[in-house]
Amino acid sequence: MKDTINQYHKQHYSNYVLAIKETVINNTNSLIEEDLLSFFNKPPLDSMDVIKNKMLSLAKENEIILDSNQLDQFLMEYRTQALGILKEVIKERSTRVLATFDKNNEEEKVYRLSVSTLERITNPLIKLVDTSIRSLILSIVDEKITQIIAMENIEKEKIKNFKISVIQYLKSVYLPNLKTDIKQKFLIRDYILINVIKEQGNRYLFTEKHSRIYQV
Repeated sequence: MKDTINQYHKQHYSNYVLAIKETVINNTNSLIEEDLLSFFNKPPLDSMDVIKNKMLSLAKENEIILDSNQLDQFLMEYRTQALGILKEVIKERSTRVLATFDKNNEEEKVYRLSVSTLERITNPLIKLVDTSIRSLILSIVDEKITQIIAMENIEKEKIKNFKISVIQYLKSVYLPNLKTDIKQKFLIRDYILINVIKEQGNRYLFTEKHSRIYQV
């Protein structure tokens, strides 16, 4: 009978471990698919495309006409590569959180994911996403800014001023706002993850203590 009860304990703990791992993976997938991808997917309406509208506005200020097709292609390249960076970086969140879980042992019984632990995992990822996206969009602007200009024989000074204006906007407005938005999404998912894991741990301990199976 004792061996049977021990087997129940082991199976219960195994189920708990599996639930934790599924929770971490699902939470990270939701962070990517439901929260962060929306920042880079093509807006359903041109009026919602902040970058496109700003570039058109800056072009007008510098007396430049942009090629709409080339501009769309420019933005599509940025978004496609940004999505790749995002997915590659953020999936590390699950790996790193589960690495902290694997340091736990059965004698400790439950896994408590703290705010400070998640911050040590989250902050470097946010920083990496920020620097990678920054480097990506600025390099594309530097390389392809002239390709989106529809006018021929345009003054070099106008092109230079337009490019400076675009870069200034990206550095001072778009990229800082993007970083803030991404961090906020992380914080919300982190809070959810901490609480769900806490609930799973409490449920595990409650069952261990009160289940009739163990009191046979």
